[in-house]
Amino acid sequence: MQNVKNNSQKAIKILGNSKRAFVFVGIFSFIINMLLLVSPVFMLQLYDRVLTSGSEDTLFVLTGLAVFLIAILGALEMIRSRIMVRVGVDIDKELHVPVFMSVINRSLRADMSKSSQAIRDLDSLRQFFSGAGLFAFFDAPWTPFYLMIIFIMHPLLGSIALGAAIVIFILAIFAELLSREPLKEASVEGAKANSFAETSLRNASAIKAMGMANQIGETWRKNHSEMIDGQTKASNRLSILMGWSKAFRIIIQIVILAAGGWLTIQQEITPGIIIAASIIAGRALAPVEQAIGAWRGYVNARAARGRLVSMLQLSQTADENIKLPVPEGAVSVEKLIGVPTGVQKAIIKGVSFELAAGETMAIVGASGSGKTTLMQFLAGIWPPNQGNVKIDGAEICNLHTEDRAAFIGYLPQDVELFEGTVKENIARFTEFKDEDVIEAARLANCHDLILALPQGYETDIGGGGSHLSGGQRQRIGLARAFYGDPAVILLDEPNASLDTAGEVALAEAIVNMKNKKTTVIMISHAMNLMQHSDKLLVLNEGTVVKFGPTAQIMAEMRGGN
Repeated sequence: MQNVKNNSQKAIKILGNSKRAFVFVGIFSFIINMLLLVSPVFMLQLYDRVLTSGSEDTLFVLTGLAVFLIAILGALEMIRSRIMVRVGVDIDKELHVPVFMSVINRSLRADMSKSSQAIRDLDSLRQFFSGAGLFAFFDAPWTPFYLMIIFIMHPLLGSIALGAAIVIFILAIFAELLSREPLKEASVEGAKANSFAETSLRNASAIKAMGMANQIGETWRKNHSEMIDGQTKASNRLSILMGWSKAFRIIIQIVILAAGGWLTIQQEITPGIIIAASIIAGRALAPVEQAIGAWRGYVNARAARGRLVSMLQLSQTADENIKLPVPEGAVSVEKLIGVPTGVQKAIIKGVSFELAAGETMAIVGASGSGKTTLMQFLAGIWPPNQGNVKIDGAEICNLHTEDRAAFIGYLPQDVELFEGTVKENIARFTEFKDEDVIEAARLANCHDLILALPQGYETDIGGGGSHLSGGQRQRIGLARAFYGDPAVILLDEPNASLDTAGEVALAEAIVNMKNKKTTVIMISHAMNLMQHSDKLLVLNEGTVVKFGPTAQIMAEMRGGN
């Protein structure tokens, strides 16, 4: 059985083990770089052996051998590239579920922009592994080997090539120093812009209705422009270095040809060495130059990997390892103090109550009294800062992911459905039997409503349930909460989007739950719902004002006590 903790540990291990793939690519790079000597060696033999001897047989043999070896070079280049593409795909396959789960967990504890950034980070990592720029870093270490060969040809030629390599290496260091901060700033601003865009899309209707489109668009443009400015600044600096390094490399090859010509006049080297040294020098300097162009991708991938590891490490404590038996539904809250993420002070202040299995409780209180926040702690969305929340003695916030369907059914205040069919949403996108989905819909008293949809249970609800009305989303969300026979049902303002008929259906659904001995906790001031509750909890500024049998508490409230 795997849980979020095990998935996160596995994912972190995969990110570390990705380095091992470099070993295999390094072996191919060794063979490839040895084969890259075929061209200069061929030129050396052509000028110093074939042209002087006039042997056509030697020319044909050398040409055939060179073509054969270059063909092998091309095949190895293809294999090397495919290996890294495969590595990138494998990393994505292994990490996309742990990263997505970490995004969900992190979004409840931190800035959403940092959470959604992880999805883009995974894409960046895969693209870097699959891109051609990565190979420049494998080929650059062979520069000293090529320089040694040039030194063997003649110390003067080797000194020129060595000096050029040092200059280009210094340019590569400058590329890192000059691009680091702009790219870092661009990454931060890009995350902000993307987060703002996501929020805007979720509220597109309100933006259009209230004439906010231009203002929202201008705000997004400013955030996006700051990201583009950072990327442009880094790209401009890198383009300057790339342009000068490329020109410098060509100049060095010309200088080596000139120096080779002079040495040939002095009869210190042969004409073949001139051409061979020039080709090898170009090969020695090219990877370093290419590394400058690939530096931006490397910096982004390095930062993405670091952020992914950090996020996965934060998610390692999300679940218990032990799967618990199906509960009866007794709920106990003891001295709960809760401070949701992003809030500076406690919203829930020492709340305590107990419910026997099968009891129904209504929570009432003024706006801002902490009702929804309490419900979120009851659902285990946030762990208590102090105190505890338990179902049948088990801490809710530590429930194994697979236990939650059997323990808790939750209808939040703002019902969010997901793109897919009605039955997929009710079944929480798990493997399901049609009869279980229909049973949940019947318990929620919305079976007939679903049958009236264009394709019934097969109806595609659109992104966020956009093809449904607010009341339809509310009732399908209720069926989702009932799916799987959870021991505890949590309903936050379940009648918020319902018409009169919908409220009657909801009241009948609560009666259905009571008949099944399911524990129900709901936030509602509607009398037709409260009358079905066994207990009533009154909240004010995060503390319990009254708690007890509904009839007794309502009598006390009517009496002004």
